[in-house]
Amino acid sequence: MAIGMPLDIAFNNLRINVSVGSPNQVNPFTGLPAGVGNTISVAPHPNPPRLLVPSPNPGAGIDGEEPTTTSSVGPPIGVRTTSPPCLASPVNLLVPGNPFSSTPGMLGLFGANFPGLFNGPQPPPLAPPPPPPFCPYTSRQQIGHLLFVAERARNRVLVVNSNRFTVLLTIGVPDPTNFAMHPSLRLLAVTSPASGRFYVIDTDLQSGTFGRVLGTALTGPGVAGCAWQPEGEDLLLWCRGDNTLRVVSGVTFAERQRVRCPVQKVVDVAVTMRHVRTDFQTGGWFAFVLGDQGEVAVFESGAPGQNGAFVGNSIGKLHGARKLLIDPSNLATECLVAHRDRLGIGQISRIRLTTAAPGSTIREFTVVQRIGGIDPPPTTPIRDQLSGADLADLAFDDIRNVGALPDVAAPIGWIPPAPHSGKGHAKVLGPNLLPAQSPMLLFVACHDTGTVDVFELASGARLATVAVAGVASLCSYWRQ
Repeated sequence: MAIGMPLDIAFNNLRINVSVGSPNQVNPFTGLPAGVGNTISVAPHPNPPRLLVPSPNPGAGIDGEEPTTTSSVGPPIGVRTTSPPCLASPVNLLVPGNPFSSTPGMLGLFGANFPGLFNGPQPPPLAPPPPPPFCPYTSRQQIGHLLFVAERARNRVLVVNSNRFTVLLTIGVPDPTNFAMHPSLRLLAVTSPASGRFYVIDTDLQSGTFGRVLGTALTGPGVAGCAWQPEGEDLLLWCRGDNTLRVVSGVTFAERQRVRCPVQKVVDVAVTMRHVRTDFQTGGWFAFVLGDQGEVAVFESGAPGQNGAFVGNSIGKLHGARKLLIDPSNLATECLVAHRDRLGIGQISRIRLTTAAPGSTIREFTVVQRIGGIDPPPTTPIRDQLSGADLADLAFDDIRNVGALPDVAAPIGWIPPAPHSGKGHAKVLGPNLLPAQSPMLLFVACHDTGTVDVFELASGARLATVAVAGVASLCSYWRQ
């Protein structure tokens, strides 16, 4: 499954309220017009909204009051609305705090961008018809996304409305197995092991070719997965049949480079952003490549459009490793690995590029954090253990994010970055680059125990364990 474009970008529900339209929908970080569509940064109507009779939009199943402001009266980190009369919205009773707390007065929202500042629904303007526009607002009720679901048995991809799980469209693709959503939200890459091909599908709701296959090409035997580089510059595919990593142009969908992997039977690949202004300013992007024996190798791209090479396997083996996860929260070159320690106990290791001298080809990667496990010991202040040892998947929480800001544009490519809610790892705010998200929680799927552990990243505390029988994968917005 892959999460795609916010539904509100195409279905803005403008007919619900004559006073509410795209011109007065604002970006929650800049206060400037955001264009059509809710952003990924603000959750609308967490109260939830009061239901109205008759329904404002029975056809779309939208029955509550709207819209929602982030803050109609301040404080500074909220959106200050300016158009009169701009009455204060009812204040959300949810306040900053710990959602897992049992201590009176401590329960509340955990880690939101605007904790305790969700105000809404916004009162209507106090004026006789025709009414003036509402005050600037940040969210409408169409809060879902397009979901793309593989139906392998029927050789097709389903396009689903995440609000109601109704099928909007079916796309014929033989043996669709692995998905990767382009950071612009406009393209979906699909691997097809049975045919030895990959397909690229138009996923732009505003495109005249939405839902069509734009390109396809042979990849070779045993194509196992795919991942877009975070600016959409290249698509990476890995083939277990010949154990190769293939770099495909994000512009032409043609293979640019094929290189044999120095690990046995690649099981996962995770790709970083291009580090031109970030980290060691190497000018390239890095791909972490995981083999089925727990080896981790690193591929470094060349300059834009040029070939790259593996920079060595200096990390060693991580026993039982099955999954990689890029952490874009600090714009460093780093990756989390789910594996077992030397005693066979579940552990998460954070690998970071720690040496990359300017003008030198020397690259050194170091394990800088361990969560769980005993040998080697965890590095966190609290040393809670995972509930299982067969770690199937990892995911961050996406609660704190600046996805409302635009992505960094790819150095080459005809696909412009998303105006908001793109899946790039770095966001643009004036002259600055900001990490797309600032996760506080790490979710770990333990297949052997049928549980999902919730860890606090900074402390290493296991905050909760949720029973999910047979859990094999997790999903989050920014995962590749």
